This record gives sequence, structure tokens and C-alpha cells, in this order.
Amino acid sequence: HQITTQGINGQASPNFRGWYANIAVPLIGGPRRWDGARAVWTRPRFKDLNTAEPDARGYAEFVARYSYVNLYDTPISGNSQAVTSLALNYYPLQRVRFSFEYANGNIRIPGPDRAFQAMAGRISFNW
Repeated sequence: HQITTQGINGQASPNFRGWYANIAVPLIGGPRRWDGARAVWTRPRFKDLNTAEPDARGYAEFVARYSYVNLYDTPISGNSQAVTSLALNYYPLQRVRFSFEYANGNIRIPGPDRAFQAMAGRISFNW
């Protein structure tokens, strides 16, 4: 993808470039479906968690993502960043999601590069 910003004081607009690759593998439940009309992967369809029904276990998926962005364009020296992340998403109910993510990144800047690691947890409600 290309990110274009508006130039300042008559300077040319800088152009930044970045991309990402993402894969999601279902662990419990079927795969997500592609909706070509909206160009999106749809929310998973599954039976809500119900201990009385053996096949009603909700939906779980493993997600891996790699992203890279280069924020350098003369005269801006914004350097670059790459991030690898792994996540586990679990939907016990259609409207509730638990997400746990680990990210490992590297930021290239003048001098020593900066590396980081992060962990995040989230509970989402979809009304």
C-alpha cells in the first residue's frame, strides 16, 4: 500500500510504502467466508457455547500477521518498522470475543535499532 500525505509549505507530498500478510486458521468451527461484494472476510458462523450440546463449542482461530512500513521519503527520515504477531481468538458466543496477542517488532532508526515485544488481551462485545 502507498500512504500519501499533504506537503507542507509548498514541498512535494511524501510517499510512504507498507504492506502486510495475514493468515487465520480455524481451530474450532469452519472457515470464514469471503464476501466479494464488500471485499471482506465475514465473521465466523458457529453454534454458541452450550455444554449440553457436544458440537456447540463456539469458534476459535489462530492468527499470524507480518507487517512492514517504510516511512522514509526525502526530506523525511521516518525510517522503517516490521512487526510479527501471533494471536488466538475465541468466540464463545456470536457477540463476544476473547483475543490474546503477542507481537515482536523491530524499528530501524539512525543509531542502534529498537526492538520491542508486546502482549495484549482484549474482550470485545458486538452489539
